[in-house]
Amino acid sequence: MCNAFHIVGPHCHDGRSRSRSVAVVALFLHLTVPQEFPTLDDAIAFVRLKRELPENEWYKAPKPVLANAARRAATWIGMIDAVQ
Repeated sequence: MCNAFHIVGPHCHDGRSRSRSVAVVALFLHLTVPQEFPTLDDAIAFVRLKRELPENEWYKAPKPVLANAARRAATWIGMIDAVQ
């Protein structure tokens, strides 16, 4: 799998903004390594595993509103890239 472990690391900075950081890193991985993370959900799953998040916390990392925002951002970025 991707050698992006240094990006996602096992823990978030002081345990704050876990939801936001999972969404942002997953979006980055999905857009920059699409052959390994063809969907945002694939990237989210990877980040959760590498951050060693307990499965009972997955509902809040990332929060659904942030996951949906990341999906919209990926769509918009795809549309912009298609025009260039």
